Amino acid sequence: MEKKLLTKTKIVLLFFFSLFELFNVPVHAQVPNPKVPCGTSSDPEFHSLRPYQASPCGDSDKILYCGNDILIYETATHTETSFGDDSACELDDWLVNKYVDKTYEIALKDLELPILGNTQDVKNSQNADPGFDDATKVNEYVSWYLSGANSKAETGTSTNDQIINYSGPIQKLFPSAVQDFERKKTIESVTKTVTYDDTDAGTQTDPKTTTTSEPANHDQIVVCANKNILGVFGHATPHECYSGNDSPAKDEYKLSKWNGDLGLPRKLSNEAINFLNSIPGIGNLVNNIATNAWNKRIPPLPWDDGTGKAFKSDLFYQKAYNEWRGKSCLIIPVVNKLLCFENPGVTNEYADLYQYVPLANTSDKNAKVVVDRVEVREIQGTVLSVDKPASHILEEPALFFAHTQEDAQLSSLLQTSYNPQEGTSEDVDPLTTEPLKDEKNQCRVINVRTNEGDDLFPEVEPDSYRVKVNPYYIQTIPKKGGCNYRYNERFQTDVWTQNYEGGVTVKIVTQTKTPYAEEIYKNTVAASDSIFRKIFPKIGPGAPISCIANIPTYSNATYEIVGGTDAIQVQEPDGTKTDGTGSKLYFPYIGSVYEYFLKGIQTALRPKGYGQQIVNGDFCKPPTPNKCKINVPDSAVPSKFLGAFKTNFIDVANRWSTKCPGADFNLADECYNYVVSESQKAKINPAFTLTIWLNESDASNYCHGGPTTQDFGIGGQPQLWQNFTEQLRVFLLQPAAFKSCASTPGWIEPMQAFLSRFRSSSGSCNPADPDGIEYYNGVLAETWPIVAGPKCVKNGKFAITWPTDMSCP
Repeated sequence: MEKKLLTKTKIVLLFFFSLFELFNVPVHAQVPNPKVPCGTSSDPEFHSLRPYQASPCGDSDKILYCGNDILIYETATHTETSFGDDSACELDDWLVNKYVDKTYEIALKDLELPILGNTQDVKNSQNADPGFDDATKVNEYVSWYLSGANSKAETGTSTNDQIINYSGPIQKLFPSAVQDFERKKTIESVTKTVTYDDTDAGTQTDPKTTTTSEPANHDQIVVCANKNILGVFGHATPHECYSGNDSPAKDEYKLSKWNGDLGLPRKLSNEAINFLNSIPGIGNLVNNIATNAWNKRIPPLPWDDGTGKAFKSDLFYQKAYNEWRGKSCLIIPVVNKLLCFENPGVTNEYADLYQYVPLANTSDKNAKVVVDRVEVREIQGTVLSVDKPASHILEEPALFFAHTQEDAQLSSLLQTSYNPQEGTSEDVDPLTTEPLKDEKNQCRVINVRTNEGDDLFPEVEPDSYRVKVNPYYIQTIPKKGGCNYRYNERFQTDVWTQNYEGGVTVKIVTQTKTPYAEEIYKNTVAASDSIFRKIFPKIGPGAPISCIANIPTYSNATYEIVGGTDAIQVQEPDGTKTDGTGSKLYFPYIGSVYEYFLKGIQTALRPKGYGQQIVNGDFCKPPTPNKCKINVPDSAVPSKFLGAFKTNFIDVANRWSTKCPGADFNLADECYNYVVSESQKAKINPAFTLTIWLNESDASNYCHGGPTTQDFGIGGQPQLWQNFTEQLRVFLLQPAAFKSCASTPGWIEPMQAFLSRFRSSSGSCNPADPDGIEYYNGVLAETWPIVAGPKCVKNGKFAITWPTDMSCP
């Protein structure tokens, strides 16, 4: 009677639950609040490939990459007044005798991680729309490609099409025992504790490094299913876990359910065994079936019979495996054959559903957007006097990366296919452009790959996870214009006023950290035994791929001002500037994973002419240096530009770029004499031409700048890009063309007029142009003294008055 009442109650609840589903409006990605602790679970989860957004578990290897620079322009003004005399006009500059002490706070928004996975644009617990099809999933995303489109909690029973065509290479290539073992590791990760130093807590000035111990994974929902017979007996059949309206999962099985024994009456008591043994002929057979049967929820492994030892033989392993599947088995004596039969009373739902256990850890990983440093630079003739540290870094935003550990584990597993015994991966491939262990800014923003991805949740909590810095400084600002005189009729006195105006640029330099990016790149593309290299074993001259380019990916990004200023500019690694909207944030290596692993392998396995063209050596090494006269002799170069001067320039050019360093990537050695001799012919100071060459392109480092490299900063038309001879010819015409600009009032010195006009995209002479001011300050403070020497800077200004001035060096 009680059982019938419960059944009726269940039906009534199901009816109302169905009405709730009909009228509930689907929503998209949302972060569980509060954070779901590792080792636990929450219902509903978001998606089986990303159960708990922004709830990371465990630490991860991370690689640094160039972030964006946040630029803030601060103007200071002062008016000095004197009565009766002109003492207000005596000072050339004004000391702002207090610290400028401001806190800037910038929020990052709208960030997502492309290529590695996508659970937001497909069916999930918040969205009933199936999204893009299975072919798109496995073609566009590493997570879907490696894990397969089948056996997902959101879709229930896999279709034949999913199993045959979209189950991924791991499920197709690896023996079931290997897959069973990987799933067993995932189950164990719920209770396995990891201990690590949380280096992404706090800031650089207040690290708050804490030692954390926690489970390595969440107890995620694996699948939802019902028994075939009355929902109580028989095999288990998966069904969709979610209705897409934030409703809880139905009949769910979590990872922890696979811990423990089956609890079925598979073993007999000693009394029963003794009784069976007493029956002639059949006792031993029945006893063989009833005793020593596999009774665990996880499958046996050939090397683990449940006691940590290998099975005696494959026959005993097959017996245990079939018993785990729900059959009853015996080994027939004498002939030593295995006999198994279906036993309706000994089905195993955990075996039926085991294929839904993920092959890897699907928890998020967190990593900072690091504030590398805060620079305060003078503009408009301002001089800084700093006797305190330049800034406090108060807060750095954390990003939450989905799929990185999962992709690293799965690609590492796939990498082992067809490996020679004891085979190992090389850390560095000599034909790639960058050493994989170099954690400096490896920015190569060329030929970038991207697509829609999962949210990085840069501001997962209100008023938190932001760029927050506090720079402070003292500044001396110069006169602006002449001294003004007027007579005050009321007080019958002379009045003199002098205006002072200056300013600074506060530059917040950031870097990104990306978990497992290097490991995924090595496993899939770059290492000598990577998955891509198994298809393309020869990389080099004469091969289809001459070298592998390191291609980044990017996310669209919004930088929102929270406090401290009314306006910012955001500068990306390629020099692009925005007002904080429409910016991009780059992540290393992942574009290469897309290009070579997801697309390149497919192209290689298709008939010639099908698939997409694979990026080749054009983006790996610069073109052969044949765009300048490389045979110009030293006799054509003035002696002061030879010897140590020339050696210094070439050495700086080789070390200048951390993206593609070394002599092989620039034209400093090959074209140096040509640049100096052509400058002499044009009556332009060669040291200044060399300065612009180094400043604009690191001496024609085409690897660093990509196909749009402008050797001497001449934007012009595309035909001038990577056109060394034309770039130099047009640049040498600029000093004469811009001479009239020097007569415009407001310049600190004539060289500012040239450099500001040279930098101007509008073609105007504007002393207040912030881009021109920044360019002038950068060349004066950094590039010019490196090339020409410190003696060519006097009193904070150029020691030459115009690029045609040959007086220095």
